Amino acid sequence: MALPYVDKEYESEAAKAYVSSLIASELQAMGPNRRALPGTDISLFSNAPNSRRFSKQQHRGGSIGGIDTTRFRLEPPSHAQTASEDQWAAAVANAHAQLEVQLARIATLELVSAFGANQWKIANFQLESMVARVRAEADAVKAELLALNKDRKTDQLRAGAELARLDEKWNDLVDRVLRAGG
Repeated sequence: MALPYVDKEYESEAAKAYVSSLIASELQAMGPNRRALPGTDISLFSNAPNSRRFSKQQHRGGSIGGIDTTRFRLEPPSHAQTASEDQWAAAVANAHAQLEVQLARIATLELVSAFGANQWKIANFQLESMVARVRAEADAVKAELLALNKDRKTDQLRAGAELARLDEKWNDLVDRVLRAGG
């Protein structure tokens, strides 16, 4: 077990190169980590063929075009004078559907204008409180980590002093044995 605040022999360039080579060989043995590889191909739209097509078109630099508005037009049946009653009924049904869509849009806009600002403020307040809570948790974890690292450093420096004292004592004992036996 290494004591980074005590064992200074690990700070040499040779030791750092050796450790780096060990880490590199271990990483190769582990295989690739998909989360660590930038640019991996992740299929976001596997169940949405239109979205996938638009995404591919966007990546190629092409235009995805606009919204197809042909279904929103109120056109009379082709050849209005000779159109059958069924064609006119379909045109009237289309007009009713368009009217209902517009009424729903108006109702939505009225609701947004009446309540949207308050809902936006409430949502922003909730987001701000979540951000504050997460920041407080992060600060608490940072403080714990700092305290832990300070404790480790103190323990290692204390152990280093003890190791130095024991090493000196061992050297003295070996020196005495060599003098007595020699």
